[in-house]
Amino acid sequence: MNGAGESVKRSLARVGLAGLAGAFLAPLAVSFGVVAMFGGGSALLIAGPALFAVFVVVLMAVTRVAPEASWLPSSRGGRFVWAALVGGIGFGLWLLAWDITDEVHLGISQSQPLWLLLGVVPFALVAGVLLRRWYLALGSLVVFVAVSLVLLHALAGAVPSDVDQRIAAAQVDRSSLMVTAVPGYEPVPQQRTWYLSSRSGSSYIAVGPPLGTTPGQCTYGALTCETESPTLRYELFDDTQQYIRVIGTQETQISASRTVDRDTLRTAAQSAHPASDDDIRFMLPLPRPKQDRSVMASVRDLAEAMFGR
Repeated sequence: MNGAGESVKRSLARVGLAGLAGAFLAPLAVSFGVVAMFGGGSALLIAGPALFAVFVVVLMAVTRVAPEASWLPSSRGGRFVWAALVGGIGFGLWLLAWDITDEVHLGISQSQPLWLLLGVVPFALVAGVLLRRWYLALGSLVVFVAVSLVLLHALAGAVPSDVDQRIAAAQVDRSSLMVTAVPGYEPVPQQRTWYLSSRSGSSYIAVGPPLGTTPGQCTYGALTCETESPTLRYELFDDTQQYIRVIGTQETQISASRTVDRDTLRTAAQSAHPASDDDIRFMLPLPRPKQDRSVMASVRDLAEAMFGR
């Protein structure tokens, strides 16, 4: 029993040392890689294998702590394969975890002690999965799956919804998106604003932020400007007419063709209210999907498929 317990301790020590080595080497590798990028392609061709060699050499030294701990052979070739797997897969997971935690705004990359501490995890988990004792390997695998699910769940929550994507593509403030309903008028889709057309097509009513106006003042060029209430102002122009209504802390413009009855336009203005998600989907087109074939894009797709937005 004592011998088995001592073996387990040595195995865990090997896992911990692998994690510590990776946590310190990974940031150095990234730093040298960034510097090498400024040296051009030839510098990267030299730096890449050199950094990988450093990983392998350091991790091969770690294997001396408990040569028998891994199911891989304890020969030089077996230790090389172990070091390559721990260094290569661990570094890939480290980079991926860095991107995910940044995207979900966990702030880990902003704290050097924190990312050094958590940088141990990916390398230690890979080393743990390679342990000879099945229960230690299985435990490492369970922890890996659990951490992965937590990160994927957080990433799914950080991926912008289709509504947020539409708003970002249109470059508008959501608070400026207002809608209204008027009997006899039907909304026209994908107009980038709330646009109602009469069934005959001869009249329209549009809702949106006021253009070329100073809050609380009549619009320049208005033939008529009448304040009906502290929150409602009517303005008439040569070809159009509009109500300016204060909703919350901002003004909203409800404009129409001259063929629309003023009472109808007033009703439209008084009925104006913030757009719902479905309203936004109706008025704003979905942006074209970006041709992103990166690993991170695939991880986002996986997160959305598993947990939705």
